[in-house]
Amino acid sequence: FIFQIFYICSLHFFVYKLQRPFLNILSFIMIIAFGGPILLFRFELLVSLIILLSFYFWGRKRPGMALILLGVATSIKIYPLLFLPYFIILVLRGKELKLKMKLKSLATQSVFFITGLIIPIIITYTFGLTGEQIIKALMFHSLKPVGIEGFPGMILAFINKFTYGFYPKFYGAYGVNGLPPETSFLSLTFYNYLWVVPVFLFYYLLWRRRNNL
Repeated sequence: FIFQIFYICSLHFFVYKLQRPFLNILSFIMIIAFGGPILLFRFELLVSLIILLSFYFWGRKRPGMALILLGVATSIKIYPLLFLPYFIILVLRGKELKLKMKLKSLATQSVFFITGLIIPIIITYTFGLTGEQIIKALMFHSLKPVGIEGFPGMILAFINKFTYGFYPKFYGAYGVNGLPPETSFLSLTFYNYLWVVPVFLFYYLLWRRRNNL
C-alpha cells in the first residue's frame, strides 16, 4: 500500500513537471490527497492524478483526451465534474472562432466526456458486475445521511442544539456518520445538490472575467 502511494505521488510530480507552464495546481490537489487516511482509502490519489493528466493534455492542445480523462475521473468520484464548466469557458471565451464552430467543438468535447464516463462502467461490467449492481454502486453516495462534517450538517446540528438543548445523535449509514433523517428537515435530494448553487455563482463570476483567464 505504501509503495502504491509513493508510486502514484511520483506520477503526480512527473505530470506536474510536464504541464507546469499551463497551470500550477499540484499544491491544491496534493493537499486534498494527503488530507487524511480517509482520503487515501477513497481513491483520491488516483482521481487527482487523472485530473492532473486531464489538465496536462488540455495544455498540450489535446482536448479530446483531456475530456475523456475528466469523464473517467468523474465516474470514480463526482467532484471532478466541477472542472467541466472551466473547460467549457475555455472553449467559449476564444474570439478567433465563430459561435457555430464553438458549439460544434462543445458537442464534440461532450462526446469525449461521456465516453470517459462510460469506460469504467464497461470495464466493471466486463469483470462480472451486473447492471443492477452497477446502478446500486452509482446510487450509494446519494443515499448517505447529511454529513456532520459539512456546512449544512453543522447548521442543522446547531439548530437542534438551540431548539432542544442538545445535539442530535449521530446516525451511521452507508459508511458515514450523519444526522438522523428526522433532523434534516428537507429531503436528501436537496442536500445532495445544494453544492450546485455556490458552484454556479463561482463560474458565473469566472465567466464575467473570462477574458482575463
